[in-house]
Amino acid sequence: MKEVRGDIITLLKEKKIDVLIHGCNCMGIMGKGLAKQIKETFPEAYKIIKKGNYPGMINAVLIEDSFIVNAFTQINIGKASKKYTSLTPINNYKEELEDTEENRYIFIRESLKKLKKHFSHLKIGIPMMGAGLAGGNWGIIKNIREEELIGCNVMIVYWEK
Repeated sequence: MKEVRGDIITLLKEKKIDVLIHGCNCMGIMGKGLAKQIKETFPEAYKIIKKGNYPGMINAVLIEDSFIVNAFTQINIGKASKKYTSLTPINNYKEELEDTEENRYIFIRESLKKLKKHFSHLKIGIPMMGAGLAGGNWGIIKNIREEELIGCNVMIVYWEK
């Protein structure tokens, strides 16, 4: 896995990556950070945000010959909080899920498994998904990413102007 500093949207536009995956909340809000930039640059990615947005799910839109993948890695906006729960259980879980930091790691893992299943043959660009505005521990998230995306062509992009 390659690590670079730069602007992941620019890398996609310059065809240095084929897939841009980013973390989203399940509320359908792309109001800050990279999600807001994607919403403004690729409105098609925002238009599909309401389709299948439960924790651990992904959806994707093809823009020219590149993909934007919305990964639903958190239930609510901002940092984790037990106050918010999912009305739709993830995968084999039968109970509602709280929007805790620990559960967000599960959501990230599930999203990355789906990403690998559908996009492993392409060059994948991934930001510090789940660690920025969401407040997750990058060390834990980085380990999850390395475990789930073994064998994939992945570029970790640390944002820099």
